Amino acid sequence: MSESSGLGGLFDKAKEKAKELATDENIDKAAEQVKKATPDNVDGYVDKAAAEAKKRNDDGPAARPGGGPGA
Repeated sequence: MSESSGLGGLFDKAKEKAKELATDENIDKAAEQVKKATPDNVDGYVDKAAAEAKKRNDDGPAARPGGGPGA
């Protein structure tokens, strides 16, 4: 069985799709939706999480958990 088949291949495809969708614009859209659906006292936490997600996008794979060389 090749490396791109089975559950490992499915996981790799899902990971790749997530990377494509995790743009700063999409992170902002998601944060706004979360802020609409939650009480106002949560907004600061949502903004902080969105900022961290965008920072990790800018920093590249080494900034992501499990990222970096050999990941």
